[in-house]
Amino acid sequence: MSGGPENGKYVRTLQLLARRADFWHVRQGSPNSSLRTVPRRQRPDHRPSAAQRAVEAERAETRAWLHDRVLQHLDYLAAGGYADEPDAATLLRVAAHAAEELRAYVDGDEAAEPCDLGVALAVVASDARLLAGDVRIQLVVGASAVDLPQPVVDALAGAVREALANVAKHATARRATVRADLIDGAVVVRIDDDGRGFDPGRTAFGFGLRHSVLGRMTRVGGTASLESAPRAGTRITLTVPLPDTTAPEVVA
Repeated sequence: MSGGPENGKYVRTLQLLARRADFWHVRQGSPNSSLRTVPRRQRPDHRPSAAQRAVEAERAETRAWLHDRVLQHLDYLAAGGYADEPDAATLLRVAAHAAEELRAYVDGDEAAEPCDLGVALAVVASDARLLAGDVRIQLVVGASAVDLPQPVVDALAGAVREALANVAKHATARRATVRADLIDGAVVVRIDDDGRGFDPGRTAFGFGLRHSVLGRMTRVGGTASLESAPRAGTRITLTVPLPDTTAPEVVA
């Protein structure tokens, strides 16, 4: 795939943004299959203010966006696609899609995120298929009628996006299934693949799993867990409890 000076300038911009996003990648493994955050070293008497917490949350979302969108597309282009043979037409489509997303982000013209979980997951699955190659992605949504807060929908959709990107890059899978259900008062989203799997106890979890998946779930009061074994595929489970609407109303 050839390109002129403008294409070169665009790729260099993506590389700079990707390096800034990946600066936050702490290479620390996990001793078990649970995804856990890396504690920040702070003085015992340090208590961040509400403004500091808001700024850090915004930075975390920006880093996650750069990782999930710009860096994923850049990785795909740098690898020449994830198929055995490079497909120039697909590479051009991915580059054009990445340019549109980045331009909209810089201009502040991003499309509003869908407020319905089923619609949001459908958008994620459609985007993931662009990078999935031969991997068949199936979406099963049983919780689309649930009225979820927008931050919860965004967090679940972002975490699923990262999980599917990992399937495309690492799993050597033929199939991936995303299933959303209501289970015991919580929204549960599972991402399963039939790929090669791995030993979580011997694998260093990178930025994507710790921040794009676990970080997003933590910020909305949810959890994330991972199950995998060599030659046995991988499952990521995202769980967000629903507000208790059965509690009696108290009138002062």
